Amino acid sequence: MAECETRMVEREASVQGREKAVARREQAADRRETVADAREEVADRRETVADAREQAADRREQAADERETHLAAWEERVDSRSRNLGVLAASIERRTQESIDRGRVLVAASTARLDRSEAALARTASRTARQQREIDRQVATGERDRERAAVPGPEGAAPASVASTEEPNPAATGPVLT
Repeated sequence: MAECETRMVEREASVQGREKAVARREQAADRRETVADAREEVADRRETVADAREQAADRREQAADERETHLAAWEERVDSRSRNLGVLAASIERRTQESIDRGRVLVAASTARLDRSEAALARTASRTARQQREIDRQVATGERDRERAAVPGPEGAAPASVASTEEPNPAATGPVLT
């Protein structure tokens, strides 16, 4: 009898030790989750700022494109008048070279816009990966909670919350008469 009581006390101490270990692991997991949430908030703020900068750059580029289009139309009118008046070809060549230079600037601006768009796609992929990690953490937390609920109590039976969710076993109760 004393040996049985000793085993019960040892079992109870073992269960309490496991419960404390589980609590420590849960606290550590909660701290990790809090840190991960904070990192995600910082990343989201950075992404918002980057998006705002990109929108401002797009507006500036659009305004520059409109000015360039207006200037090109104006130069075309001037060149047409110059040709009609017989102005020196050197002047037309200079303006043509300037037009080519402006075209190169536009190509560089377009390349920069493409680079920003690529960066935006990378940020989107990063955000998706962060959200998936958050979902994975939540699933792991749910599984951990479910496993903890399924751990037998000190008497060797499942806690009442788990026992009440189990389906009754008709074979254990005997045949059903109709």
